[in-house]
Amino acid sequence: MGRLKIVGYVGKREDPKISGFVLGKKEYLEELGIPKEKAIDISMVLKDIKATLREILKKDDATVLVSGDPLFFSIGEKLVEEFKNCTVVPEISYMQIAFSRIKKPWKDALFLSLHGRDIKNILTALSQEKRFVFVFTDKKNNPREIAKFLVHNDVKDLKFYVFEKLNRKDERIVECSIEKASKEDFGQPNCLIIEKEKTYPDPLQDELYQKKKGIFTKSHIRSLLLSLIGLKRKKIVWDVGAGSGAVSIFLSKFSHLVYAIEKNEDNLDIIKENRRRFGAWNVIPIKAEAPGIFQQLDKPEVIFVGTGAKNNVIEKAYEMLSPSGTLVATAVTPESIENFFRLKRKFKGELISVHTTFYKNKLPDVRAPVWILKIQKFI
Repeated sequence: MGRLKIVGYVGKREDPKISGFVLGKKEYLEELGIPKEKAIDISMVLKDIKATLREILKKDDATVLVSGDPLFFSIGEKLVEEFKNCTVVPEISYMQIAFSRIKKPWKDALFLSLHGRDIKNILTALSQEKRFVFVFTDKKNNPREIAKFLVHNDVKDLKFYVFEKLNRKDERIVECSIEKASKEDFGQPNCLIIEKEKTYPDPLQDELYQKKKGIFTKSHIRSLLLSLIGLKRKKIVWDVGAGSGAVSIFLSKFSHLVYAIEKNEDNLDIIKENRRRFGAWNVIPIKAEAPGIFQQLDKPEVIFVGTGAKNNVIEKAYEMLSPSGTLVATAVTPESIENFFRLKRKFKGELISVHTTFYKNKLPDVRAPVWILKIQKFI
């Protein structure tokens, strides 16, 4: 049985400790002068790479050359799972090289690969607290397309650093705005660092939101909603009747994407402004009326239905929940509360009444109770 090495490679600097048949990108094989009878171009799907290695290892050694660190967003991770007795030879990653070029620390960075992945993942990454996002791009999700996508989604206050042919003789680094990047073609291969040019406040600070009188879910209610939903990050969340977007923005910190569904144009503008104030770029405002829009959206794990929703909206929303999904809704009017009791019985849900008193200048400020309905979908 032959031996397998998985070797990191960022250009010819020293002997990369190869032996036997060598699998790698065509340019790596040529750069190292691997004889044609021992060189295998790795431009194939993973299952074919594994099958090729299994055949080679029956009687010979093999080396797989991978870009950068073999276990950092690399095929090396999958190969280690399959070939447990392999040897991994590490190398500096392209991420480290990129940050060193711009003299920025990467301790405050989030790392993302868009190789064959949904470009909307960039919105989730930019909504986290890290100052930088490092992106492994591909030919489809390249810096120009990423910038165009961000401009289309009205994302602001970002700087792009694009690294073309990093660590090669014809390396080029471009520092620019997302608007400029959206109009420029970049050489392949490339990678990207996005820097946030401002910091954002805590989404529990009610006073920082733009809002209309009477259309706002306060921070203590938002926190209670999260306790009912759970802290585990959710893939898709719907906020139906999003109002000012306060619930959407708060839940965005615990979600991949949040669809803020709102029929009122003025409210939609408020959602967009609050999204900008809090850097909640993974909130996607949608002008539409429920439940008509439901069939056009990704299926959610969580649905929040705001106060004032029509009686049938909750039942229609429940039908759209993913298996084991959670629906929560709020009510304050007698008619809505009566409907909540009916839905609690129908779906075997939970019903909570929240009575809040604020003390200002030693005088009690008693608020009307908020009723919260929770329904779990068990299939």
